[in-house]
Amino acid sequence: MNINYELLQFYVYKKLITKKEAQQILEECNLLQSSARERLFANKFVTERSELDARGEYYCIPSIEVDMLAIEKKYFKRFSYGLMKKHKIIPIMRTDDGTFVFATAKPVDCHTRSVVAAQFLGKVDFILVPSIDIDRLIDSASAADTTQEAVEDINSEEGTTQKGEEVEIQTEGEVINNPVVRLVDSIIKEAIPARASDIHIEPFEKTVQVRYRVDGDLQERINFRSEAYPAVCARLKIISGLNIAERRSPQDGRINMTVGGKEYDFRVSTLPTVFGEKFVIRILDKTSFEFTREELGFSEEDSKVVDKMLSHPHGIILLTGPTGCGKSTTLYSFLKEV
Repeated sequence: MNINYELLQFYVYKKLITKKEAQQILEECNLLQSSARERLFANKFVTERSELDARGEYYCIPSIEVDMLAIEKKYFKRFSYGLMKKHKIIPIMRTDDGTFVFATAKPVDCHTRSVVAAQFLGKVDFILVPSIDIDRLIDSASAADTTQEAVEDINSEEGTTQKGEEVEIQTEGEVINNPVVRLVDSIIKEAIPARASDIHIEPFEKTVQVRYRVDGDLQERINFRSEAYPAVCARLKIISGLNIAERRSPQDGRINMTVGGKEYDFRVSTLPTVFGEKFVIRILDKTSFEFTREELGFSEEDSKVVDKMLSHPHGIILLTGPTGCGKSTTLYSFLKEV
């Protein structure tokens, strides 16, 4: 039995791809010795989300997106994050009858099932979810642990008991393992899987508050003692190219960082306050600017208007709207066409 052929025919039946596209993929599989799903993704015929229901039906396994699951993270302790990411599994819950439910992106991987069986005795059920959701959840949990450890180290550290006093760091190893460095890096990296659009770091009299803006709402993440804030400010300014000595005027900078294999642009703004400088970091995913007008939801009538505007040799297009509504993404799609 040709597994690639069977899967492609099922996707044709589910109207995910055409017969012509299925034939093209099958030829590429035979030529490149790759799987049908790899070629489907490479040609952008399907995505993990668009194929989710059909793939679940093909393997006779229920499918759902991770955000719709009630995940009990206490079971995460039985597996390392590296193991879960490698095998694309996450423990979800334990039902009333003792059944352990796992989310997986590899429904027919025998090795994955044996790993689960080695940790849990009894009945085990699997739910199919996109692998990108599993990676995002694991990255979020890992970053949250790192952030919490860094905060605990900072709050218990005796080397910066005096406000404004900084610990001298001499070697590269000390820089990487310094609690302040780890805290700043984990705050930034944790915001990505949390799908935050902004990071707000604001000092108060005795504590510093870190909040993420998710879906327009500011959500409090952590607090740490204000004595460590000068070192946090210095670290943020160094990596964003700001003037460390300037503390009374607003500044703007940027950070380019690769998180989870994707390149992100972080735009950093500082504003002096009563208790120190407040930082606001805007998160921009560079790959999110690759949408076409059709993918952004422009109708045929709208596209005609846009075509007319873009055909002019000069002029201006004004886009307005709230934070995160897609202004930059839309303008970048226009620029790419031009």
